[in-house]
Amino acid sequence: MKEILTDNCVVKIKKNDRGYNDIKVVSKSENYFINQDSCQTAYPLDLIEKILEVKGPAYLCDEILREEDTNYVQTHLEIGLLSTITKKDNLRILDFGCGSGSSTIILNRLFPNAKIIGVELEEKFVSICNARKDFYDAKNIEFILSPNQNVLPDNIGDFDIVILSAVFEHLLPKERKTLFPVIFSHLKNNGILYLDQTPHRYWPFESHTTGLPLINFLPDKVTHYLTKKFSKRNIQDCSWNDLLRKGIRGGTVNEINRILVDNGFDIEIIRPFKYNLRNHIDLWYRISSDRRASKFKYLVFQIIKMFKLITGYTLVPSITLSIKRL
Repeated sequence: MKEILTDNCVVKIKKNDRGYNDIKVVSKSENYFINQDSCQTAYPLDLIEKILEVKGPAYLCDEILREEDTNYVQTHLEIGLLSTITKKDNLRILDFGCGSGSSTIILNRLFPNAKIIGVELEEKFVSICNARKDFYDAKNIEFILSPNQNVLPDNIGDFDIVILSAVFEHLLPKERKTLFPVIFSHLKNNGILYLDQTPHRYWPFESHTTGLPLINFLPDKVTHYLTKKFSKRNIQDCSWNDLLRKGIRGGTVNEINRILVDNGFDIEIIRPFKYNLRNHIDLWYRISSDRRASKFKYLVFQIIKMFKLITGYTLVPSITLSIKRL
């Protein structure tokens, strides 16, 4: 067993009988938030240590599971994206804001004949991306460091599919109005932008960043104060701009549509048409990854459907959306 000490945690890594590495993250403080405290991985020790160095102990297992757990990000991409497209071969795919490469590696499994480009702003994340690429010997993937937060890399070309997996909520308000249309402009005609895992701006419980109820309906200054006072997510020292970057305000379908239409794009929202899915409420229920509270999730599912019947508005905890460029 190898033990790695950090300021807040002890990370224990042990090879099991199946040849995998078992990871256990033990907090030194009751108040230190850990997103996932244990996992099993096929990753070698050097890749585990690289992820730990960059992501920290609180998100070590979460980052590993984003790629290896087929019920996590892969479910979103496999069902959410594939339920709205017909062509799968010889595609050119952009994974914008690819983070540490988990979604890009999964896309490589789903589209083995595609050319996939992952673009990321943080150089330290790109180092994990390339380590994952080497581990899987994924020759049709290319990771590119973005020059800054306002543009895409030069000569990147156009794409059949653009993916924003857990990205839109992290764009600052100005970036949503400027950078998001630039990203969309790199779609070919009839290309699909797939936006996923973006928390709904007006869902009653803000689970993404703070873990607090009802703050989505409060003014920014009040929300910031309550976050600093009551959140247990180790974000008490964050400025409001920091919290916006972390994704505290989510997004809405109307906001996304308005940005694109105001920039002169003709678009079509694609309803899911595979896997017996009839609408975006069915899609949320099918791909949401909470297996621990299935009865509660089913109750929420029924409430959402009733709310839609009464108001005509689709309100789900997180947005999954395929938008075609016409």
